[in-house]
This record gives sequence, C-alpha cells and structure tokens, in this order.
Amino acid sequence: MLASDANTSSTKTIAARYGVSVTTVINNWTKDPRFPGAEGDARRNRTYPDAKVADWVRECRPAVWAAYQQGDQPYRSGDDPDELVDMGEFARLRAARVGAEPAADEAMYSYINRKVIPEPDRKPGDGRTPEVSGLMWMRSTVDRHINEMRGRGNRTSSSRRPGGAAAQAEAERTPAPVKKSAAKKTAKK
Repeated sequence: MLASDANTSSTKTIAARYGVSVTTVINNWTKDPRFPGAEGDARRNRTYPDAKVADWVRECRPAVWAAYQQGDQPYRSGDDPDELVDMGEFARLRAARVGAEPAADEAMYSYINRKVIPEPDRKPGDGRTPEVSGLMWMRSTVDRHINEMRGRGNRTSSSRRPGGAAAQAEAERTPAPVKKSAAKKTAKK
C-alpha cells in the first residue's frame, strides 16, 4: 500500500478538487454503487480514499476528469474557425467547459429551441457545399458560445455579465419590490 493510498478526503474537499458542487458529490456520486466506500462511522466524519475516488472519476465521469486534468482551462479553442462541428462534438465541448457530462441529443435540441445555444450554421439540404447530413456549427460559433458561458474556468467579472457594471450598480441601488403576501401580513397587524 502506497502512502498516497492512505490519504482520504471529505465530500467538501472532493467537490472542490473536481470543480463540482458538494450536493453533486453527496446526492449523485456517493449514491453510485461503484463509488468507493466511506471510511468513518458518523455522517460528519466520513471520508473517501483519494486514489479510489480519482479512479472512479476517471472511469465514471470522464468529462469531469478531463477538466480536472486541464486545470483552469478545460476547454481549448480549435485552430480552424471554419471547421464544422456536429451536435455530439458541440455537446462534448460544452461539457468540457463546465466539467460535466455531455448533453444528450434531446437536450441539445431543447437548447436550440430555447435559444440556450446558437442556431446551427448548417442544416441538411441548405444547398451549400459540402452537403451535411445533420445540424452543424462552425468552430468559430462554438468558440464564441463557449467563451461566453459561465462555469468552471470562466472567471467572468460582474462588469462583463449582461447589462454590465452600470446595470448591476443600478440594480443594487433600486429597492427590491415588496411581495404582496408580505404587504398583506403587514397590513393585518
């Protein structure tokens, strides 16, 4: 047994290490029957062996593992901005950006309909060459979308969020609206 095998971590430490929420670790990861067993008796004192957790993440959460291996830059832009990217690759690149699993095709279609992701640059039968058999995006469109995403590795300051610093400052100066139910309770007293 190596000395590093004896190291254990709490769920909070595991979450911080892999860039996921503590809730994800507690409610999803530890519920997986393949996740390493906890050490310690009381709920608050449970720890998990680091080496076994790393093996589990590598096998069961490859996108999280890839993001962990690449540090603060889990997504790397492509070289050719005109390269065409299909839906599966777009989902994989989005997932790598935030350290998650790639979205299923159904979810990606939903993202298109709800304008979460940009419209495809190419569609089957659009009359352009080369002919495509599915929805395709240019790498430049994917890069722009991913660079605007918030999540792991994107340290967007509040001044760069939609509306900018001026809108945020105005929102902070404006009092929050009073809920009607709270006003009714106050009026009854």
